Amino acid sequence: MIDKYNKITPGFVTQMFEKRDEKFICVEQEFKAGDPVDREDEQGEPVDVDVREEVYQPFEMVQPGRDYYFLYVFGGVEAEQIGPFPTEQKRDEAMEKHEAGEGREDYDSYFPFDVTKDSTVEF
Repeated sequence: MIDKYNKITPGFVTQMFEKRDEKFICVEQEFKAGDPVDREDEQGEPVDVDVREEVYQPFEMVQPGRDYYFLYVFGGVEAEQIGPFPTEQKRDEAMEKHEAGEGREDYDSYFPFDVTKDSTVEF
């Protein structure tokens, strides 16, 4: 019976670059996980694990050059910008949690958006 192990997943990253101010800047990246995966103990020895007992952990790649926010409009009148979040998934999870916690009324609205990192958003 093991209590701890490492999961090694091979794959590759594709990065997209755009030219800005005479330099190429990474604007987006995507991770592709491969198969098979290896599971090993701290000494690098293979371990036998029942994968049905493993809780899925998504690969979170923070996108370069993007900040993720959502706009909460209370009663169709009062707007509050919430964020930034490092990933779209984190933003969406926070937005769902906020909606559940605020007891959303029929006239409240949520608007997810993302902007170039360090941008100023005015509304």
